[in-house]
Amino acid sequence: MQRSLLLLLSTLLTVLFYSCDKTIESIPCTQICNFTINYHEPTVDDVTGEVTFPENVDFYGEIRSDVLPEFEYLKVGSNTYYGKEYCMYSLGRIHINPEFFPYNSVSNIFSDFQNLFVEVKTSQGVLNGSISMPTQIDTIFLSKYDQIEIGDSFTISWINNDADFYYVYTDYNWLDSEGNSRHYDLINYVENNSITYLDTTFSYHGRIFSIMVQPINGPLPNAGTGGNMSGDGSGFLYYESVRYRFINHKIDVGQGWGLYNKSF
Repeated sequence: MQRSLLLLLSTLLTVLFYSCDKTIESIPCTQICNFTINYHEPTVDDVTGEVTFPENVDFYGEIRSDVLPEFEYLKVGSNTYYGKEYCMYSLGRIHINPEFFPYNSVSNIFSDFQNLFVEVKTSQGVLNGSISMPTQIDTIFLSKYDQIEIGDSFTISWINNDADFYYVYTDYNWLDSEGNSRHYDLINYVENNSITYLDTTFSYHGRIFSIMVQPINGPLPNAGTGGNMSGDGSGFLYYESVRYRFINHKIDVGQGWGLYNKSF
């Protein structure tokens, strides 16, 4: 009787083991790729005016999945990078960054980068997408250039409007009642070619030290937004143009920094 029970239990455990093993293998893995391309202007010598490094683009990205796959290759334009030496396995993801590439490998792209095709292949399949470089911003316009009164609204605008959206950064600083430096990093993504800060945004005497606007092509970072890469999984592909920096002209808010710390 005991032998029969042991045989029955053994049979049941064997069936359960293979059943569970088959179930695990049958669960589909979903890989997601996030990939960003960055454009860089030529580097020019301040004294001679000569170009020391030509305009180019570089890139970085990551791959996530239910189960981390084996990285096989990456294609960016006409450049192809084969093998795991072009990535780094990290916590729950695979990083793709030229910083991890083998020494002397070419990662920058110096021509034909206006429109780029990107493809990533892993052991779970292929993901790809195409994207174009957005137009650079030549200048930005401010509703007020010298001073913003406490309780005033403030608008930043620009002419370019061919990007999918724009990254806008405003560095707002002030001193608290004890003379400690405080600041807000005002970060927004907008689809229009302007942004208006409400009259409740600037409520402390202080200063705006810098403003940056960057055109970006790709899906707007927002709840419910789908990706723009397809294939065996999904992905988000972005192309960032040069950030326009408005940093040489400081804008006081209220009484500014003068009454608190002139040397700040």
